[in-house]
Amino acid sequence: MTLPFVRSGKSQPGARRAFLLGLGLLPLALALSPRALAAEVDRDDRDRSGKSKGRGNAALQQAIDFELINVNNVLTIIDNRGIIAQDPRTSAGFGFFPGNSPNNYTFGGGLWVGGLVNGTKVVSTAYDASGGFSEFNAGRAAVNGGGADQIICSNNAADLAQWYPEFSDASGQPITFSQKDCVVIYTDTNQARSVRDPIGLEVRQRTMAFTFGDLSQVVFVAWDIVNTGTNTLQDAFVAANFDMDIGDNFQDDRCSAIPFLPPGANNSSTETIATNLGLCWDTDFSEGTFDPNPPGFVGMTFFQGPIDAAGDTLGLTRFTLTTNPSLGRPQPDPVSDTEQYDLLGGIGTRAPFIDATPSDMRFVEISGPIQFAPGEAQRVVVGLIWANVSNGRTSLDVLSTRCFPAGAPCFLPDPNDLAVTELVRVQRAAQVIFDAGFLAPAPPPKPDITLIPGDHQVTIVWSDVSQVPDPFFSIAGDPTNPAFDPLYREFDFEGYVIVRSTSGDPADVDTLAIFDVANDVSVISDTTVQTFTVGDSVLNLVTAVSPIIQLPNTGLQFSFTDQALVNGITYFYDVAPFDFNPSNTLRGPNITLSSGISFQPSAVKGVRPRTNSSAFTAAAASFGALKADGTPCDTDEPTATVDENTGHYTDFVDCS
Repeated sequence: MTLPFVRSGKSQPGARRAFLLGLGLLPLALALSPRALAAEVDRDDRDRSGKSKGRGNAALQQAIDFELINVNNVLTIIDNRGIIAQDPRTSAGFGFFPGNSPNNYTFGGGLWVGGLVNGTKVVSTAYDASGGFSEFNAGRAAVNGGGADQIICSNNAADLAQWYPEFSDASGQPITFSQKDCVVIYTDTNQARSVRDPIGLEVRQRTMAFTFGDLSQVVFVAWDIVNTGTNTLQDAFVAANFDMDIGDNFQDDRCSAIPFLPPGANNSSTETIATNLGLCWDTDFSEGTFDPNPPGFVGMTFFQGPIDAAGDTLGLTRFTLTTNPSLGRPQPDPVSDTEQYDLLGGIGTRAPFIDATPSDMRFVEISGPIQFAPGEAQRVVVGLIWANVSNGRTSLDVLSTRCFPAGAPCFLPDPNDLAVTELVRVQRAAQVIFDAGFLAPAPPPKPDITLIPGDHQVTIVWSDVSQVPDPFFSIAGDPTNPAFDPLYREFDFEGYVIVRSTSGDPADVDTLAIFDVANDVSVISDTTVQTFTVGDSVLNLVTAVSPIIQLPNTGLQFSFTDQALVNGITYFYDVAPFDFNPSNTLRGPNITLSSGISFQPSAVKGVRPRTNSSAFTAAAASFGALKADGTPCDTDEPTATVDENTGHYTDFVDCS
């Protein structure tokens, strides 16, 4: 069962989509392969600047698989029990921003689903802030055959080859959206609170990480929740619970919400915009271990809730905080199913609450109530957001009279405060992509290549399949869409990078040539990658973007001869197409994407130059540029002419 996203349809197989990362001019960011952990976790393995509050995960009953989300400007982690932003190896928080810094903003989080089963209050939690455990086990429900208990990711070819059918289209083709989609399935069979009978929930989780503009500060999480049990969950709620700890001094944090954004300094429109954004920050915007300092914001925006009995898709219906029970603050973490359900429903002493005093706190974003019958599926989508404090501000004021529309909770910040300018801007960019059904700017498709060995040389020939429309133009090019960008080009293909390797390692390449469209684009931004070690894993992370690539602007070619080679040595080649778009929709201000480098299959992309046979006679041939109809090109004709008002090419003739 694959649920559609509310706002728009999904990308179709064969369409231009982003599967791989990088410009192809420097080593690409590498994903850590999924790994299984033994049941015994070394809690002293502090491989990043995380911390532990002495709350270890409850008895681990199975091998734990985890995956780093490491392709954009955030470094975080997921495991196969539904815990997000907490390292299962150490039980320490793991949500770094920027990704190459020691600046950790999280301690852990996950999904909650609760309701009444035959009158009994029961809640299944993927992350229990008080106990530090998950009530879910990895894998499908038994009634669905089990399996799918490992995390697999779209930037790994082996994972794509075994993509789970729950995340595929009707023909079995993987459905992916971002530069790194990761999917896993888990079920609520590890009940650890007062109610020990599971509801019968199967959760199909997808995380998405995009690599450009403001989206590089967001990790999307989509949960498809299936009731595989035999009972209807009455008066049910779904929620996301996150413990955001900013730095080592996590007791001076504040959390609140920006549920809507009226016109003002951070909203240039004339309409009030729903943001459904929970946020946390360091009260004095100072953490001694942070570099860079000051710390910024971490938050979560609630994009989509479940569907109620009337057929309406709910959004954020309730927001509340809880606090560390050891600190004696109001609204301590619930420790039973009844207390957890009362928190979801806002019942009695668990009415919505925001603490006006800095403390160790967590927020819960809630949607409901619904009736959740056996066999039904519901979808919840959130976005985790990191952002710098803006405009040199060192404070964020909240008011006791600034409240949610229903009157509680209060102590909300001014959504147009200049401190949150970047945070709000990133939220708006994330909203654009969600509203578009996660249709985002995508790199050009890769061409097929043919390698022709010769004497001390190899000729690379590639197909002309990369000059196709950018799918995001249907959004950015629509004047009626809030994301309309008059600068965005439908045809943004820019050129090819030809690379060679003697090892077949995409991180070990020489750039042989760049062939690009002869136009006004002469410099583009290139991705800087930094390598460092996390535990026993070596990672390459995108850390900066610099305008350092000079384009030759000499026109396109579809063949290149690499000379002065050593006969008998295997050389690997690839052709990486890239695009360029002067977009302001998602910040940048420009977007450059590439389909990345791959030397697989090696039988196609590896070749050995060799001495010609004594009977060899070189062929003589000449080539002339032709149009699509077979007639000769006029080489004096402009290569490309773009209508500045629409972004459409009015002429695109390659006569180079």
